Amino acid sequence: MNGKQAKRLRKVAKENMMAWFNDQLPDDQKGIATVQDVMKQIPQSYVYSLGTARHSAFSYKWFYRAAKIAYRG
Repeated sequence: MNGKQAKRLRKVAKENMMAWFNDQLPDDQKGIATVQDVMKQIPQSYVYSLGTARHSAFSYKWFYRAAKIAYRG
């Protein structure tokens, strides 16, 4: 994957993460949070399960991986 594609996927991942986060908020607080606020609130680490390291659910890396899978088809 070249740099342009990676940059596009990172942007899509951030947009999807923010859309998901704003769906979780009450109506009066939607649109206030920034990407940095969301990154601080959601754990950005791995979860070890059955001897396998997996991305923590709804982290930035999780959204990036989902965007990459969707891009591949």
